[in-house]
Amino acid sequence: NGITIFAKRFNFSSGTGKENRGQILITNPQIINGGQTGYTLGHLYEENKNKIEELFGDKEVLLKVIISENSGELSPKFINNISNATNQQTKVDESDRRSNEDIQIRIQGLIFDNFGYYYERKKGEFHPGVYESYINKDLIIKRDNFVRAYYASKGFPSTARSSALDILFSINKFNEILNNSDNYKKMLFAYLIHKNLFRGKKEDWGNGVRYGKFAIVYAIFLGCNPENFNNEDYETKAKEEINNIQKRWKQFEEQIKNKKENKSYYYEDGDFDFDGYYKGKNLSK
Repeated sequence: NGITIFAKRFNFSSGTGKENRGQILITNPQIINGGQTGYTLGHLYEENKNKIEELFGDKEVLLKVIISENSGELSPKFINNISNATNQQTKVDESDRRSNEDIQIRIQGLIFDNFGYYYERKKGEFHPGVYESYINKDLIIKRDNFVRAYYASKGFPSTARSSALDILFSINKFNEILNNSDNYKKMLFAYLIHKNLFRGKKEDWGNGVRYGKFAIVYAIFLGCNPENFNNEDYETKAKEEINNIQKRWKQFEEQIKNKKENKSYYYEDGDFDFDGYYKGKNLSK
């Protein structure tokens, strides 16, 4: 879909003295859709200044410029409406549609100001910083796992694992999950638990890390309140809580195998279907 720019004024002139070449003058331009395209083109330009014509000579990119006589800042709602209209003809992930929601912008700011992490509202938005080595990629929070982990911490671990992203980021479900930016500390702590579960030996967890990461997130939240921790201790506390509950996880799995309401999860050969259990309706109970 190319690049969409919002500008105060726009002027086109064909009188440039060059055949088939015009000139566009844009006042106060802001890219409101196609930022990744703009970054990629800019990066290619900077890296290949000695062969511009060879690289770009036969290439074209659609440019749309929207003009408004009204001054002032653009509202997130306006930007979101333009983005949706621009992307009508191609499939856009629901998670991208939600990227400019007010609550996402607030959460992003609160997490960075208080913890120094970069919450990625839109996929790839921090790629330039990582590429130029002024952002540590380990501090970037992937929105998909962020939303799933927080949803699990609120008591819905099976749904957090099994639901498709388009469902989780649909407007109604999204508003249900991220309904209050004041809970940003809980959101971050849930994410840090999920992030650090990928470390260590998986066999020490039984089937927990393989199938039940979001169940572990919820179980830890049942025993602690991250809002009581100092901000600088969140990563350390997440690892501590993971270590504490890991010691009991195999015991938990043996216990649930013996509950009568879980008999339906046994295969004919006698093995227990942990994959199905960690996505099932009995998990939260």
